[in-house]
Amino acid sequence: MNIKKIGIATTALLLCANLPMQTHAMAAESKQVYATKAESKLKSSQEEGQGSFSDVTDYFSVVPGKSSSIEKNMVTITPNSPRQAGGLWSDASNKVDLTKNFHLKADLFMGTDPNGADGMAFVMQNDPRGNTAISANGGALGLYGGSYIKNALAVEIDTYINDGSEYGETWDRDVTPKNEHIAITVPGVGPVIEHKALNVLPNGAYFEDGEFHEVTFDWNASTKTLSYNYRGYTGSYQVQSLEDTFGGSEVFFGFVGTTGDRNNLQQLKITELQINGISPELALEINDTKG
Repeated sequence: MNIKKIGIATTALLLCANLPMQTHAMAAESKQVYATKAESKLKSSQEEGQGSFSDVTDYFSVVPGKSSSIEKNMVTITPNSPRQAGGLWSDASNKVDLTKNFHLKADLFMGTDPNGADGMAFVMQNDPRGNTAISANGGALGLYGGSYIKNALAVEIDTYINDGSEYGETWDRDVTPKNEHIAITVPGVGPVIEHKALNVLPNGAYFEDGEFHEVTFDWNASTKTLSYNYRGYTGSYQVQSLEDTFGGSEVFFGFVGTTGDRNNLQQLKITELQINGISPELALEINDTKG
């Protein structure tokens, strides 16, 4: 950490001296190679003291022909209407290299109706459809079923239990008690999806409280582990092989979500993004230096 602070202090001095951009970039991060559009934009943003980005369309696009929309950094995954399915994926030039660490922080709005449906999911995927991949609405969450998202790992935030008792969908039969939940899953045809790193809300508790809440997702490249932290609920899941799980070491990342016969407005705001090993601490140190 001390080495990083020295590099950033040097950057500040060189900036004051109006030296060329190439000079102070090398002084601060001489060993980094920024090979993708996403990494270059993040690096430029951090040098300007922003430490983040303000326009989601710099990195992402919504699934065409579906229900999602973007207004600057506000993404509507589903409007408050029945039988909707939507998604947001990183662009093809902004895929994640899973041999390096990854971090994403967002504020999620799950709706206002505790009897609504169906939820959202964060997904890392290498589906042949790329950033147009999505599945069915309703309890399938845009993840599961006949057109399930392939070569993927997901963190579902499920606001409606689907155990076959009401609409015949049985995705959640292994969830006990039969309440709203968050879990890591490997998308598939079903009819039952295995929920790993499962947290089930207590009776009378709901994700849909009309407020935005922070969620973080982290990929640890050295252990091949995906972890989440949402409203005090945490979980992690380790994959044994990148090839077996994802079909390779590069993936798209983003969110999908759905409504069914019951519905909710479901939105998100991405607040932090570190791709391919760029350190979250780097942005904080630059912000502190600028005062």
